[in-house]
Amino acid sequence: MSKSAKTIVTIVVVIVFLYIFSIVGNSGMKSAGVISIALIAGLIGALRAIWKKDKRDKKDDDNGGNSILQK
Repeated sequence: MSKSAKTIVTIVVVIVFLYIFSIVGNSGMKSAGVISIALIAGLIGALRAIWKKDKRDKKDDDNGGNSILQK
């Protein structure tokens, strides 16, 4: 995925997070703190999943990026 697509998806994820976080914060529930922590953990997980390196982009140090199976 290109950096521009990752940036757009990141913005959408943050906007959705803020929307859901505001609903939970204004609900007046006793367990809103636990749900908020779960939402924050979900946001962090989503951002890490979006921005992690693709295995095809990462080169192996031991074989110089070449495939083990060569013809």
